[in-house]
Amino acid sequence: MAVYETRAAKRYATALFELAGARGVVERVDEEIHQVASILADPRLRRFLLQPQIPRKKKLQLLNTALGDGVHPLLLSTLQVLLRKARLGQFAAVASYYDLLTDRLRGVEEVTIITAVELPPEDYEAVRAKVAKYSEYPNLRLATKVQPEILSGIIIELGREKVIDLSLRTQLHDLKQRLIKHRRI
Repeated sequence: MAVYETRAAKRYATALFELAGARGVVERVDEEIHQVASILADPRLRRFLLQPQIPRKKKLQLLNTALGDGVHPLLLSTLQVLLRKARLGQFAAVASYYDLLTDRLRGVEEVTIITAVELPPEDYEAVRAKVAKYSEYPNLRLATKVQPEILSGIIIELGREKVIDLSLRTQLHDLKQRLIKHRRI
């Protein structure tokens, strides 16, 4: 599931990453941040923590009790700051961006291949191998998605910034736009 990363979420994730790096606990925090994200995804807990009528002190007590000794103090501190600044709802985005930063540190970039139908594994690998020359990182982690609504073709997402859309849906949309534009002339 894609998470929209705000500038604030990126700043918090970057600060946490830099502090974890300085203390040599990047990997530990990376593991724990995913555990905390899954805990905070619980709808009842989320509702409680995001409810403005509940005093912040009670929310902090709950966080400290639930996570206190189970997570690194840097991560707990980040959660406390997010709660105090009324940004705890952005924790999934913080976790997502922290994950990106740790991948970059490891020299890993994700390539997502989206097709209308499932392809044989060797076809996915062939696309991954061809895309590798466009990556700044030596290792590509392959993810695949099947989206029948693209009709045919392929969409390749390299990292979070590069998208190559060769789907029939996009080609038809572009053709439609050109026809509409030329009809107005």
